[in-house]
Amino acid sequence: MFRSFKRLAAFGRSAEPKVKVRRIPLTKLLLGGESNWRAKRYAYATGELIRPSIPVSNGPHAEFLKKYAVYGPKIFEEPIFSKTAYFRNARDSITVFGEYFPYCWLPEHIEICAKKFVLQYEDKDVTDLPSAGHSPTGENIRVFTVKESDCYELDEGNHRAAFAAMRGDESILADVLDIPDYTPLQEMILRVEWQSGEREIYQPLRLPEIQQTWKLLRKSLDRLEKIVRFLEVHNLIAERAGKVMDVGAYYGWFVSEFLKRGYDAYGIERDRTAIGVGDIVYGNVAKRIHWDDAGVALRQSSERYGVICCLSILHHYILRNSGMSATEFLSLLDLRTEKVLFLEMGEEHEAWFSRSLTGWNKDTIKKWVLDNSKFKKAYELGRDDDSVGRYRGNFGRMLFAFTK
Repeated sequence: MFRSFKRLAAFGRSAEPKVKVRRIPLTKLLLGGESNWRAKRYAYATGELIRPSIPVSNGPHAEFLKKYAVYGPKIFEEPIFSKTAYFRNARDSITVFGEYFPYCWLPEHIEICAKKFVLQYEDKDVTDLPSAGHSPTGENIRVFTVKESDCYELDEGNHRAAFAAMRGDESILADVLDIPDYTPLQEMILRVEWQSGEREIYQPLRLPEIQQTWKLLRKSLDRLEKIVRFLEVHNLIAERAGKVMDVGAYYGWFVSEFLKRGYDAYGIERDRTAIGVGDIVYGNVAKRIHWDDAGVALRQSSERYGVICCLSILHHYILRNSGMSATEFLSLLDLRTEKVLFLEMGEEHEAWFSRSLTGWNKDTIKKWVLDNSKFKKAYELGRDDDSVGRYRGNFGRMLFAFTK
């Protein structure tokens, strides 16, 4: 409990927050910090910015119990034990604070903590093991609210929350402090230039803290399914397609999905923060997304790609949001594409482009590309499903496949 007193003391007597006892869903409970540091501060200290976005059911404590169920006592043997997430978590705490618990200030002490944890899980006697720093049995966990989210940040009770997760409990009783803060990933998303601070995301991000209250603007999966189906029908499987490039990759969701399917995929994106979000969330796009302006990158590179995706980019060149003309940009796409170009762009039926893109519809786009490039055939793959809610009357863009 000494950590709770230190934490609350930081608010001062007059500002001491009110605590509400509430039963909260375990699916909404995310990892917190360590010692008297909140999740975000601890995440930046350790470099694990994804930590405050991980549900406790997938955290190092619950994962250790899952591994214990498989390995049994062998989990404490080397090199198994030192490779567990539980050990790494404790080791990070020692690095940052000089201790994990008051009796655990050397790496070799971590095993004592882990053995006590396992014994408690098995409801066995632990009276002969150190108790300093541990909360009394039966005490509620302590959580903070997460800003602009329906999730909670765990403050105290990592072990108790892990026990509940392993039992398959749907909820847990908690002392809730309504002192909301963003997770590092929320902050990064809000700093992406194209979003202008709005709680909107342009590609899927499986982050619990944004699922309920943030809007996914472009579903993306509808377009990916059309693209993959076309590649399969035309026998452009991963081994035959050559390199894949996503121009304007944003977070890198399409790059990540292509990689999962075995394609040698890359991206170009000029917003470094968006690239950083994808690096952390997707986990498989590191060093595959080039930070640069799309037109400049395509002009300077001599690389050719079997497949290029250019989704919702071209109309910005038509609108002269770049020094490069749309025809010049199309020429670069043509030059860099060996087999197929997947293309969509804004159209005149969209409310926000009804004047600025007058005359640009699926028929004129198709004719313009074929007239101004070496592409020989055009296929209409269908429109996206994003013309809904507050964006009804916008999007609904035709996805094309142009082949040589």
